[in-house]
Amino acid sequence: MAKGISCFAVGNPRYLFAVGQDPIGLCQSRDSGVTWHPFENQYFQSGYAVIDRDSLVLVAAGGIWRSTDLGSSWTKSEGDTNIENAISFVIVDSVMFVGYWGGGVCRSTDQGVSWVHVGDTTPAKSVWDLCMAGKYLFALSDSAVYRTSDYGQTWVECDKGLPNWDNENRDEFMVSSGVNLFIGVSANVYYSHDFGNSWQDITANLDSLPKDDILGIAADSSYLFVSAYTIFRRSLSDVIPPKSAVANAPAT
Repeated sequence: MAKGISCFAVGNPRYLFAVGQDPIGLCQSRDSGVTWHPFENQYFQSGYAVIDRDSLVLVAAGGIWRSTDLGSSWTKSEGDTNIENAISFVIVDSVMFVGYWGGGVCRSTDQGVSWVHVGDTTPAKSVWDLCMAGKYLFALSDSAVYRTSDYGQTWVECDKGLPNWDNENRDEFMVSSGVNLFIGVSANVYYSHDFGNSWQDITANLDSLPKDDILGIAADSSYLFVSAYTIFRRSLSDVIPPKSAVANAPAT
């Protein structure tokens, strides 16, 4: 597989999608990541985000492109002009959210066909990643992590235990698996089991990971996937540290 992959999508049990900048573009695996194949498509010579749910795939590449047949054909979404700057996705029940360059979040209730802006207090800086844990939606921006419990209408900061960063160029990545949250910052991976109330550095549990900056991170119910110029996979049972209690919901 080509190196330099920056975003993953793990949805269908066997089908994985990954995207990077030119000349990598969008790639697909049909065997759980053992082998990868690029899409021969002019729209995806470079891209910023990809999401997969069953047979529906969305790609942010100069707008939002939508496929309902696992990538065999594509159509471009319509709506708020900010989606031209889309760089992150998440699906919450039947509602889809997209974060965009410059700050803000859009929402779709029709499987990504059209999009509208949501909330007046969304993170002011570029929203690089969105993910769901429990009933909370999380947004990773240029300088902090934010959480909302009202579908994006209001946000609170939740980054205790994370290093400080303020970077207009993407160096941070976030993903969830159930109630577990993971963030990659530079060459380190951080973990939260309490919906962002606290974070723990778990890089030592990824002993096979090279000391290169992380370029992407993804997870399913069994594995954590990390891209650092090539793709690494590690069982969640090896990565997640022991904890004495089930995660408690935040007070805010």
